[in-house]
Amino acid sequence: DVAECMKPRVDDHVQPFLTMQYAYGLARAGRDEADQLLKSLGDFAPNAPAFQRQAWLDVALPACKGLVAHAKGDWQSAVEYLRPLTGRWLEIGGSHAQRDLFDLVYLDALIKSGGYVAAYDILELRKGWDVDSVPNNEALAAMSKELNISA
Repeated sequence: DVAECMKPRVDDHVQPFLTMQYAYGLARAGRDEADQLLKSLGDFAPNAPAFQRQAWLDVALPACKGLVAHAKGDWQSAVEYLRPLTGRWLEIGGSHAQRDLFDLVYLDALIKSGGYVAAYDILELRKGWDVDSVPNNEALAAMSKELNISA
């Protein structure tokens, strides 16, 4: 259980990217520590070192709230927290592929909350990066069917 390894990390706010992964992992495992991490992060972010404070306050904290909401099945809250952050992942560290996880979580929340038009638009953009992506093309076909358009 990976959550057991993450459990001691509820007060570990060394890198925004890592804290976001801990929050999502703990929440996906249904662990109460996810809420503890959110509280700890809420206390930490306003007092983070000046050079990273905005990344913690403006990106990591709302992202963690969105990731926890997603893990708990609150799709609309996840969309509301994550939507404004989709162009800001670079601020939290990690590689392109690692940060893409957060875009995929946002996309999943959009679809599950019924935001088909926005999801379709994102999937069309992603198709430009990898025209042969099976998961992307399957999701695009599903969105096309929901919107009653031909893909």
